[in-house]
Order: sequence, then structure tokens, then C-alpha cells
Amino acid sequence: MSPLVSFLLLILLSLIVGIIFGLILKSSILRISNILLFATVFIVIFLIGFSSGNYISTKDIFYVNFLLLISILSSLLVSFGSIIVTYFFEKKFFKNKKIFEKNENKLSLKIPFLLIIIIIFSLITGIYFNNLINEETLQYSIQFFLFILIFSVGLSIGGDSKLYENLKNMWKIYIYLPIGALLGSFIVASFMYFFISEKYILISSLGMGWYTYTSSFLLYTHGVEASFFGFLQNYLRELFTFFLIPFVARYFKSYSLITFGGATTMDNTLPVYILTLGKSTTVACLINGIIITIAVPPLLFLLSFL
Repeated sequence: MSPLVSFLLLILLSLIVGIIFGLILKSSILRISNILLFATVFIVIFLIGFSSGNYISTKDIFYVNFLLLISILSSLLVSFGSIIVTYFFEKKFFKNKKIFEKNENKLSLKIPFLLIIIIIFSLITGIYFNNLINEETLQYSIQFFLFILIFSVGLSIGGDSKLYENLKNMWKIYIYLPIGALLGSFIVASFMYFFISEKYILISSLGMGWYTYTSSFLLYTHGVEASFFGFLQNYLRELFTFFLIPFVARYFKSYSLITFGGATTMDNTLPVYILTLGKSTTVACLINGIIITIAVPPLLFLLSFL
């Protein structure tokens, strides 16, 4: 069994076990689950930021100014392209429907700034204290706390009967999110390809934030420059999710925001969405990330032959 499949199964198991415990313990567990949820959210975000800083400290990723500029612009364009197309689907399927809980999504001004502080602090810590934790231990720690995070979300879902009922009525969201995300990114990428005739830009834009796979794929198919671009564009998609979504979500409440994170919504950027859009979006984030992760390898393969 591949590491990715094992990881997805453990994520699913954590959620199911959490829901079962929540159904057994009912509302009495909600207070504990919420404390556990917020604590693990911040721990996971710090560890991911530390890992990113660790990587930056060992790689000179800013040596090509042109590629850096194009990767920043393209990352933002394809990410917002996913939001726009998915928002169109959302308005069509959920017209005049209230899809957010009132109490759950009153964002405090403190949350976006607190996230930014944690991310910046963790990045700086990772850059200057990169020998503090080795990368293997760091990755295991991120996975461990991510499983606890998913378990605590399961507790909340099982213990809150209203939330549980709402999730059962959200099946349309699970369908249109990954479709809108991929379609939006493809439309914008095709538009960019019309002006910049480099196929690797088109392929990289469909990496959907999965920078490890995309950069490896482009290294074998298009060379070092394309690989660098693929890494940076998709890594920035994940990084921009941490920085931008908390602020955008304050003024624009929509499930289409989930598509900005692409494939990363099932793991790295999941805490941001739980914190800014509420725990009712957890299942949608997981399914969106899983479907996109499954779709990316064959899509990149097909695009390379166009």
C-alpha cells in the first residue's frame, strides 16, 4: 500500500472514530472537542510553517526573478480562477439557501492576524533554527497532530446533532467543489498559455498546490527550469491560502473559497478553513482535496501530450 493511500485511510479512520465517540458522548464532549480543535489547529499551522522555513533555508529558490514573478502572478490567477468558477456553481445549486451557521462564522478580527503572526514566526524559526528538528520527525509530528485535528472535528460532528444533519444535506458541495477547482484553474491556465507559450506553465497550473509531485513530474518531462517553476507556483498556492483566505473569508462567505487551496485542503491548509469557515466545512475540504489529489497525476500526464 502506497504512503498516500495509507495517509488517506488514517485520515478517514480518525474522522470516523471521532464521529462515533461524539455520537456516544453527545453534547457533553463539545466543549472539550472545541478546545482540542483550536489547539491542534495552531500546532499544525506552526509545524507546517517551520517545515517551510526549514526548506527555504536549504534551497536558493529566489535565483530567477522572472520565474518568481510569473509564478506569483500565475499562482494567484489560477487560485482565484477556481474560486470564480466554483462560485458560479454554488449560486446555481444553492440559490437562496443559507449554507453557513450564524454563530460558527462570526470571524473575529484577531483570527487572521493571529494566523499571520504564527506563520511568520514559524517560518523565521524554521529558517534560523533549521537544525532544531530533523525533517523526518517534523513530518511525522505534522501527521500526528493532523490526525488529532481530524479526530476532534469528528467529535464535534458526532456531538452536535444540528451540524450532523447539515452535513448530510451538503452532498452537492462535495461534487461541484473539485470540478469547479480544476475547471477554473484550467481556464485561467489556458488563457495564460495563450500569451506565454510555455507548456510547463499550463501543466504546473493544474498541479493544484501539490508541489512535490508537480515539480518532480516537470523535472522529468520539461527540465530543471520547469521543475523550479512548478514547485514555486504550487508552493505559493498553499502559502497564499494561509495568508489570504482568513482575510477574504471575513468579507466573502462562500464554500468556493475552499477551492483556492486545491489539493492541500485535505491536509496542510485544512486548519485554516476550519478556523475561518467553521468545522462544518471539514468534510467538504477533505473530499475536495482527495478528489483533486487523485485527479492531478492523470491530468498532468494528459496535458504533457497536448
